[in-house]
Amino acid sequence: MKKSHLLAATIFSLTMANIPAAYAISLAQLEQSAQQGNAVAEFDLGNAYHFGRGVPKNYARADYWYKKAADQGYAPAERAIQIIEKGSAG
Repeated sequence: MKKSHLLAATIFSLTMANIPAAYAISLAQLEQSAQQGNAVAEFDLGNAYHFGRGVPKNYARADYWYKKAADQGYAPAERAIQIIEKGSAG
């Protein structure tokens, strides 16, 4: 699928989920940046999924994006993973 079609499909699906169009666009841009390997975007997308900001809560997706960012040495993502693991161990 072409990037422009993927972006349009993402915006459409987010808009149908009652998410404001401007936020849907920024979320789509964030996802595109994360998919290109931007560690900050990966972490931010992890936060979006973890806390349900603009997307339904999805801890598996949050974990995926946090780990992608942590693999690049992004300290906030490493801390988020530590906190999550500590919380699940108790």
